[in-house]
Amino acid sequence: MIEVGYRRDVPYPQPVVLSQYFDLEHLEHVHPKSFGRARMVSKRGRAIVWELEWAPICGLRFHSTFLQEYLPPWSIRAVVVRGFLRGTESRVELGTSVAGTLVTERHRVALPNWPWLRGWMRRLWVRRLDRIWEEDLAAKVCRGGWPGVPESDAAPVQGGKA
Repeated sequence: MIEVGYRRDVPYPQPVVLSQYFDLEHLEHVHPKSFGRARMVSKRGRAIVWELEWAPICGLRFHSTFLQEYLPPWSIRAVVVRGFLRGTESRVELGTSVAGTLVTERHRVALPNWPWLRGWMRRLWVRRLDRIWEEDLAAKVCRGGWPGVPESDAAPVQGGKA
């Protein structure tokens, strides 16, 4: 496993940022080249299972199935349970900051932890996360998207889609 850490200060309150992580419909519209297309498979309790058809990588389309859990009050855990990058796990913590929300992500990427691959993959993963956040911020983040935070105790997000 290759471990990748990431931190980003986002100028939106925690409930808005939390809802962004559970807004599958925005992936295809805001991130067509970063992610691709998502389809929800199931929703139970504080977890959703969803499938991702990745944007083409070197001309190939990969598929992954994610189990994504809301861990109150401000955490998310996601695991790729099938397909491309199976075994990859991500943990997201949303803290407060002067700007709004401090996003701290810890990713365990299911690839061999070879020294030459580790450095390259960390740089690539961080560049990808920066790009995804830049796309979200350019769209002023989406609000109240589908399917939403499952069984959330977080404050509701106001204002519909941005």
